[in-house]
This record gives sequence, structure tokens and C-alpha cells, in this order.
Amino acid sequence: MWSGTYDPPWRSGYTFDGNLPSALAGLHPTGTPELMTPLFDLMDAFADDLRENARRLYGCEGILVPAHASTRGRHNHFGPEWCLTCWTAGGAWMARLYWDHYSYTLDRGFLRDRALPFLTEAAEFYEGFLCEEGFSPSYSPENTPADGDGQACVNATMDVAAVRDLARNLVRAHRELGVPGARRWVRLAARLPGYRVNAAGELAEWATAAGPVAQTDRHAHRHASHLYPLWYERDPAFADPRLAGAAARTVRARLAWWRGQEADEMAFGLVQLGLAAASLGLAEEAHEAVSLLAERYWRPTMVPTHNRGRILNVDIGGGFPALVAAMLLGSAQGRLEVLPALPRAWPSGVVEGLRARGGVVVERLEWGRGRVAVRLRSARGGPLLVRMPDGNRRVRLEQGVTTCLRGKLPAP
Repeated sequence: MWSGTYDPPWRSGYTFDGNLPSALAGLHPTGTPELMTPLFDLMDAFADDLRENARRLYGCEGILVPAHASTRGRHNHFGPEWCLTCWTAGGAWMARLYWDHYSYTLDRGFLRDRALPFLTEAAEFYEGFLCEEGFSPSYSPENTPADGDGQACVNATMDVAAVRDLARNLVRAHRELGVPGARRWVRLAARLPGYRVNAAGELAEWATAAGPVAQTDRHAHRHASHLYPLWYERDPAFADPRLAGAAARTVRARLAWWRGQEADEMAFGLVQLGLAAASLGLAEEAHEAVSLLAERYWRPTMVPTHNRGRILNVDIGGGFPALVAAMLLGSAQGRLEVLPALPRAWPSGVVEGLRARGGVVVERLEWGRGRVAVRLRSARGGPLLVRMPDGNRRVRLEQGVTTCLRGKLPAP
């Protein structure tokens, strides 16, 4: 893609601490998993550099994914403002994309030969990196605590969430393949700090204080990295109403900032907010994020931008459809949620071809006039808990056979 300049922003490289995952976010749920393969090939090409990053920067085994990369994968982006070598969540985040690829496709060969080795090396880094206090140094892209003077921190909530997710998926991978060793990753998870609710009742962006620095939240910021546990499969910890309520207050606090004129740049921050809102069932907040994305960050040619009306950027080219899909369909292994965040502005509609974790294809989802109907087909078959707008259904899908479910929409 020609960006119109020989000196494009970010040198047209790969940015792993937000941009690239947003650009790829729509591929699995919209049914194009084959387009994920170049990411895995890129990780293979960078493998030696990723191991060198872990060894030379922190003296650890395993791999360390940098915040930025282009022709090589060295983690050497550090400066007085952007201390990006303090960011260590990249391996865990990329590991989630490997796990999702298996979860959507049920390709056991991929799980055995590509996903499990990558997840293992990513986790080996954290085994050596974690100290008694947790993650130190740490980094919450690209924010600074309100009571601090720099981006370097300890125990960014994103780090906690991403490694919790990694350990959980490793346990599942071992069990799926019948490979011993899962207890190792249970022990890793047990070493992680917990989540924190701040004095305002919000999910804190930093899970602990940093010595005398309380690491208080600052909502006037484009990233919302501490909402990571809600972007993919919701972290089971958020079954706790206190944590779910705290996350909802965080979404609303960040969204209030995005309404203003100051919030000009980095469109994919709205994708992050919207995905979290959809996971929490905050339909109107998710719709507001979609609306702001649609109104601010597209040229008349349908080319997406990074800032309002400027800087060619493909992040929301994937993030926007991912958010719409998440409002219409939520999924985890063995569970499906139909219309989890349906806003008042969408009283009726039809979508075909969405995909869900567990190898489920949503052939057609239609709603309107107080009714909803969904047709499901499974690549493998088996039990599935389907949360419809009017209650749960427990069904057993047969491999390759279409199953139809009908229900009622709640009264407006």
C-alpha cells in the first residue's frame, strides 16, 4: 500500500502494543482465519531476535516481542519519553492470537506444531521475569500514572491480564493435546498479582502502587490497555460483579474523554473501549464507540485514518468490523452469546457468516419485531451453551448439521 510519502509515520512498521492487534481483530470473527497466517510467519522470521531480546535485556529464557518491528524483531525502542523496552506483554498478546486461531478453526495440527511452541516460549520468559513484587519494570501503553512523571511503572494491569490469559490457554492447550506439563502454567498463574479497584470504583490501570508512587489513574489518554481482560474471552475473574462494575465505570470514564475535542488521535483506542463495552453488555456505550469511529476516522474514499481526517492507518480497518461483530456475537470455548450488546439504534438486522470460538459458524443471525433467530453449524459438534436475549439454551450440535434457535427480544 502506497502511503503517499517516502517518510511514512512509524516508518510503516509493525506496532505490536495496539495497532497490529486492532488491524487483525476482525479476521477470526468475520470468517477469514487464513489471513492470520502472515502474522505467524512473521513471528517465525523474528524468532531468533525475540529470544535475543529476552536474553540480552532481562537475562530470561523464552521470547520477548517488541513494541515496534519492521525488518527485524529487536526490542531496541527506548528513549526519555517512550521507554518501550519496559513493555513485556507482547509475547502474551501474540500468544492470544495463536490460541484464538486454534479456537476458531480447531486445527489441531496448528495447535501442536505452531501454537503450543509459541505459547510455551512466551510463558518461559515470564517464569524468569516475574519477581516477588510482580512485573518490574512494567509499562501500560502509552500512559503515565497521574501522580508519576514517566511511563515506566510496575504491575501494569495489562501485563497481569495478558499473562493470566496466556497461562490459562497453555493449560487448555496441554489438555486438548493430551500433553503433560500443564501444572507448570498453573504455578505461573499463581505468582501473578490480582486486579485492583481504585478509589473511584474503577478498574485500575496499575494493579499496585510503585513504592511511594500510588500510580493513580489518568483517563485523558488514547489507550485503554487495562481493559485487555475483556477484549477476547473474558477473564473469569470478571464474573465477580465488583470487578465487572469497576470495568464498566472505567469504560464510561474513558468514553467521556473521547467525546471531547482533545481526543483526536489513535482511533483504535475506541476499538479497545468498544470491545470491553460489548463484553460487559454495555450496548449504548459500545454503539457510541462505533459511532465515533464511523464519524471521525474515515476519508470519503473509505480509507481509515489514525487521527481525525489525517494519517493513513489500517488499524480500524480490522477493528471496526471486530467491534460490530462483538456487539452481535460473543463467544468462548463451549459458550455463545447472541446479541450481547444490541443498541436501541439497531432494532432490526441480519448478518451472515460470523464465526465463533469452538469452530462454530453462525450461518445467519436475524432480529426484529421482538424476535431473534440464529442458525448454527459446528465443525466438530458437541455441547454448547447459547445465551439468547430471553434466556439460555443448552444444545448439542452435530458436526456439519445446521441447528436453528429462536427467541424473543426484550421489550424496548
